[in-house]
Amino acid sequence: MSEEPFVIVSDESGTEDLIRSLSFIAGPSRAIGRLNKNCKVALSESCRTEIKFKDIDDAGRCKAAKVALTAFLDCPDCRALCLTWSMQDSRRNGLHGRDDCADFHRMLFHGLRSVADWIGDKQWHWCHDQKSDLQQDELIEFLKNTRGNRSHKYQIEDLFGNSRHFIRIAKFEQRCSKQTPILGLADLLAGVCRHSLQDADGCVAHYRARCGQSQLELGSGDTTESPTTRATRAKREFVAYVKDECGKRRLGVSLESTRRLATRRKGTKFWIWHYEPQGQYDKAPLRSKNTGS
Repeated sequence: MSEEPFVIVSDESGTEDLIRSLSFIAGPSRAIGRLNKNCKVALSESCRTEIKFKDIDDAGRCKAAKVALTAFLDCPDCRALCLTWSMQDSRRNGLHGRDDCADFHRMLFHGLRSVADWIGDKQWHWCHDQKSDLQQDELIEFLKNTRGNRSHKYQIEDLFGNSRHFIRIAKFEQRCSKQTPILGLADLLAGVCRHSLQDADGCVAHYRARCGQSQLELGSGDTTESPTTRATRAKREFVAYVKDECGKRRLGVSLESTRRLATRRKGTKFWIWHYEPQGQYDKAPLRSKNTGS
């Protein structure tokens, strides 16, 4: 009897911004299927077609997002990794001829490899949002470099003797979040973690002020405020909501002390990884000189 495949669904946020993020939701195929169904039901009951963090100020989408988030947090078999990074860190800042597309693929690799480390040697099906910076020719090469099933004797070990698992991607596809609602949940997680870092001061101030101040709750503010102000307040409120919901489940998610949504332990139910360059050797890739770009 063949093993049940494991599924990774992923999406990115902030592709044109200085702070960018990727999120990966992973689990056994049947568990991911149930979570996708829960997201679909949440959207149907809210009369919406997809979950988008950038539109979280819409009451219907906010309601669907909360139901989908709860379904994930209460699903024992699914995990999520959110990976954020800055385009101005020492890995990228000041590099002439930097290849941002290839760098994006490397960050994808970091995320996929870490998910594989969580669960071990499994056959993976990977589904990524189709509105992506993935380039088809580079993606094919990327998959070639990450898929093979290699012998255990060649597994990489870290300084503590823990094995690094190779990624066996048996199937890859890009889908629309309207057809695959769980991709909207991935968008939500990527967006909320990125916003907590990008708007750190605002998110922390909002979280500290919201207790006992009902006027800060989503949808009960000044109706004359600008759309930009309303959207920002809604995003800050959802950051606070995620912090509280994770706190109820003792998932170790912090905000005030770290000035962004963060977790201390790798491999938890909801792991937030703010990528920092590993050393002088850790530089973003450069464009090939023979490309003429």
